Amino acid sequence: MKMTEKEAGLLLLTIQDFIPNFRPGQTTAASWRRVLGKKMTYPEAAKYLDQHFESSRFQPLPADLISLWQADFNPDDIIPVSPPEDLRGGQSSE
Repeated sequence: MKMTEKEAGLLLLTIQDFIPNFRPGQTTAASWRRVLGKKMTYPEAAKYLDQHFESSRFQPLPADLISLWQADFNPDDIIPVSPPEDLRGGQSSE
């Protein structure tokens, strides 16, 4: 499920908790949703935001969370999908 603007706003509130002088503008949540929502869900973004603050004291940008998301990708976790019967080159069971 894609991230909503409200969920992106929750990310901004978390940033404000750690960086009190951070003051997002009226369109900041929409911008974060537009960039991050293409890649990840809110729970994923929140996870990577937490990871960012575990190792950095600087204000994150969407690119920081995307970098953590990409680094977390493990191709061995991909489960191959079997092709449908009609694409296997054998006889159909019908």
